[in-house]
Amino acid sequence: TTIPVVPTLNVTVFPNMIMPLLVLDERIINGIQRAVQTEGQILLLSAKAGGKDGQEIDTDNLYSLGTVATIMRVIEIPQEGIKVLVQGVCRASVQDLAVDEDMLLAQVEPVSFESEPSEQTHALINNIKEVSEQLAIASQSLPPDFAAIISKMQDPEKIVEFILSHLELKGDASQKLLECTNIDELLQEVYDELSQEISIVEVQERIRAHTRDSINKSQNEYYLREQLKAIWKELGEDSAEE
Repeated sequence: TTIPVVPTLNVTVFPNMIMPLLVLDERIINGIQRAVQTEGQILLLSAKAGGKDGQEIDTDNLYSLGTVATIMRVIEIPQEGIKVLVQGVCRASVQDLAVDEDMLLAQVEPVSFESEPSEQTHALINNIKEVSEQLAIASQSLPPDFAAIISKMQDPEKIVEFILSHLELKGDASQKLLECTNIDELLQEVYDELSQEISIVEVQERIRAHTRDSINKSQNEYYLREQLKAIWKELGEDSAEE
């Protein structure tokens, strides 16, 4: 299948993930307009590290595996470009990439997982559910029903996609997860990311607690000093030598 390509900077869209994108490049806009008029599908390819927002993306700087997505909505922005809301459908590898009719097109082939769920898969899912509950308690950035939703899920792909839609990962780390075609390896990688996230949250909480203690101590000292000044004043004595 040949579909238009939309390069993405600093973001990787996974299957079933919904994401808004700002598109400025005229070639990419042409491809989106073509997709809207046909089957409404595009290929989202992440750019490798080194690109900057607003800069024209070099096709040689794109990864060869991305996500086929459907276009949910397109909003035109006068003199700026368009905003497009997309939803990931499946992983796909690029067989051929070319500029044709003033747009960027790719011939793609769907990519599926090589392995079937096993006993290890179920064990990893249980570990992920356990660490997700710990993270939901420790983190203030996750929705309150984060762990509850995961606890009811059994499909490993759906669990991974749901978790990744709530974690802010760096581009290279996200791309590594997208390219993982062994379900057990993918679950292990997600488990490691969750564990690392818990460690970060715990460090942040210790820093906040230390800061609160320092502020409380400073406020307490200020209050005592003000009381001491008032006592000196009542005694009619000079507090300059305090």
